[in-house]
Amino acid sequence: MEQKDTYTLKELYDNLDIPISALGRKGNINEGTVSRIRDGYPARRSTMVRLLRAFSEVYSRPITFDNVSGIQIEDKHQIKRVESVPVPPKQETMPYEMPKNEGPLLPIVETKKRTWNQPAKKAGYFPDGAIGIADFAKAHGVPYSTLYGHMLTGLGGGMIGTHTNTIPQNETIAYTERVKPNRPKEKERYLTQEQQKSALEFWKKYHVDYSECDQAECPCKKGE
Repeated sequence: MEQKDTYTLKELYDNLDIPISALGRKGNINEGTVSRIRDGYPARRSTMVRLLRAFSEVYSRPITFDNVSGIQIEDKHQIKRVESVPVPPKQETMPYEMPKNEGPLLPIVETKKRTWNQPAKKAGYFPDGAIGIADFAKAHGVPYSTLYGHMLTGLGGGMIGTHTNTIPQNETIAYTERVKPNRPKEKERYLTQEQQKSALEFWKKYHVDYSECDQAECPCKKGE
């Protein structure tokens, strides 16, 4: 890439000659987080510092907040945009004319949307306070495959047994499994509120990059 005084985050990504996964390893950042930043999602300032250092290593030149535009920083309360985004002009709309001779109008019925861990109203939803593992991973910006691996394979590299007979024993994320309603041959996995809290503590312990969700009842808020 041509050396310039300033760069955009997009051109830093577009001119990469290494995979996204390799860039993430250089910055000690989860591959999913690197991809989300590329797609325009905000990230913590500490994460962006590591990413810019990785870009500096790849391009063999200083890459910092001072010479890169298009970066979005996320904090606990709001998303701070490093560069301003122009507001599109307000469009003028024509006044609506009530159609004639089309019969009586039907009443408007409000529908309520079920929140991510709302108590079940019918068969198939999870217990009170629980959330499916796919929804939990998505809400915290972690790839589903990563959470699934932490549940089944785990991290840590520990060993159990005696000095003559030892086997690997990683720490894993606990989860709950049940048979799907009306589908006895299929199973589904979810996290209770206590298991959600344990999963977040697991990610903190092993420095897995995740983001806070927008749900006030999530343990990622209550743990502060």
